[in-house]
Amino acid sequence: MSYMEINSSEIKRYKQIAAVIGAILIMLFTLATNYALPIFTVIIIFAAAFIVAQINIAPLFMFMVLVIPMSINQRLFDSEVTLLMPSEPIEAILTLAFGIKLLFGYKVSPQLLQHPIFLTLIFVLLAQYFSIITSGIPMVSIKTIFLKSCYFIVFFMVSADLYLKKACDHISVLKTYSFSLLIIGIVIFFKHLDFGLSKDISGSVTEPFYADHTIYSACLAFILPLPLLTFFNSKKLNINFYQFFWIGLLAAVLLIFLFFTFCRAAWVSFVIASIIVLMVYQRLKFKGLLFLIVSAFSLFFIFQTEIFDSIKQNKADSNAKNASVEQQTKSVTNITSDQSNAERLNRWSCAYRMFLDQPFLGYGPGTYQFEYLSYQKKSEMTRISVTSPYNIKKGKGGTAHSEYLLLLAESGIFSLILYLASILLTIYYAIKVYVKATDSKTKVRILIFFFGFCTYILHAFFNNFLDTDKAALLYYTSIAAIMVEAIILEQTLKQKTI
Repeated sequence: MSYMEINSSEIKRYKQIAAVIGAILIMLFTLATNYALPIFTVIIIFAAAFIVAQINIAPLFMFMVLVIPMSINQRLFDSEVTLLMPSEPIEAILTLAFGIKLLFGYKVSPQLLQHPIFLTLIFVLLAQYFSIITSGIPMVSIKTIFLKSCYFIVFFMVSADLYLKKACDHISVLKTYSFSLLIIGIVIFFKHLDFGLSKDISGSVTEPFYADHTIYSACLAFILPLPLLTFFNSKKLNINFYQFFWIGLLAAVLLIFLFFTFCRAAWVSFVIASIIVLMVYQRLKFKGLLFLIVSAFSLFFIFQTEIFDSIKQNKADSNAKNASVEQQTKSVTNITSDQSNAERLNRWSCAYRMFLDQPFLGYGPGTYQFEYLSYQKKSEMTRISVTSPYNIKKGKGGTAHSEYLLLLAESGIFSLILYLASILLTIYYAIKVYVKATDSKTKVRILIFFFGFCTYILHAFFNNFLDTDKAALLYYTSIAAIMVEAIILEQTLKQKTI
């Protein structure tokens, strides 16, 4: 069966199942008038998924990429339930449509299903499913893992399938996202200008498009490699002067936007990612990078006493009035007087203590924000610490403030090991493609994907955003793109040896 169509016999089966589902929904619609609008919405989503499943899903996928940065939280039918509109309904439609295609015989390439990156990510997801067993709040865990599963299907599986079948490509995804992000960035920047580009207001001017400046900055850092590396490799990519000018301007504008987010984690992650990419550009292989990573962690553990003594003497405070860029950068290691850093340490300590109590399966996906409160120590709490998971004031929210520790606390040690394995595999295949590729355009392309990916895995030490589609889209589609580039390279090398 081709990617673009489903044969007539399958369409007949579609219609039969659609009729049964439609009859059930109409019955519910008639009997439960209080839920008329929600049921009607479900009918529309199922109908749309049925239609999309019979055609090429690439256009809807690209439309989803376009609207994700623009999507805002909306209450659903005057209830307490909120949805990101219009992105989340589109994600639901794509998930259902892809499921319907698989149900009626559509085949995903075996090369994708058998790839180590794909298998590792599947195991990460399965490990989180198992952690529901020990969850103290099962409904929260089920809801969280359901959302993560949708993200995995739409952002990873669908994108990988589209990339491999050349229905679309990741550069187009990044371009589409960057176009949308540029528009949102201009709106945010001019809102920020009304407050004199003050650091104090940077956390709220990103609303309603981004919950705060940290996730906005993470997405900016993820997108920036596209215009930056395209600009610096314009000759290799045969870019004319007109394109060169506008790409350079885009890179400059996005860099300005990133600077005025005043997010130290994004600044630091972007700089370190730049250094890593530069080393790979200079032919650093995976073994060399792995050696540097292991060495860095080893040195940290060996000299941790001296490091912490030095850190305690750092008094630079990012929250100080009129704090300079130098002060804000230095404040990254201030764990005494900088409240945001001290609170982050409080959350990390809670996550570690939660892990010690539930080391294998954790407390269940999505439960950290409820469970960590009882693990707080008065000596570690700050003036921005919270004691209730409800009605949290702006600037005091967040969960574990680390993707890695959050996974450790919620899903246990095996989930974290598998997750780290997926990261290392992605790095391995990205560097492998860069080293072995003979085409300069492929080299630039893989560096763009790898650069963006590195900004997130570094930022993930300080924040966690994979429960939001604005960041999860970039993360999973980039992994999918690196995996597909590795598959294509392997195919090319095999053909040359035949």
